[in-house]
Amino acid sequence: MLDQPYMTDLIEANSMGHEPNLIDIYSASWGPTDDGRTVDGPRNATMRAIVRGVNEVIKNTFFSPI
Repeated sequence: MLDQPYMTDLIEANSMGHEPNLIDIYSASWGPTDDGRTVDGPRNATMRAIVRGVNEVIKNTFFSPI
């Protein structure tokens, strides 16, 4: 993800949604540049990937048969 010349919502969503059962922590601390006025966060597809990953982990952790 970080070797892209630019970042799109789709690139970020694909990265965040990759192997959610194996990856525990996500960090977007590499951007955007903090100038005191700019606030940026996950866009629609990225937020859906994060929520889907959280829900899958919760479902597989707490509701899987023993």
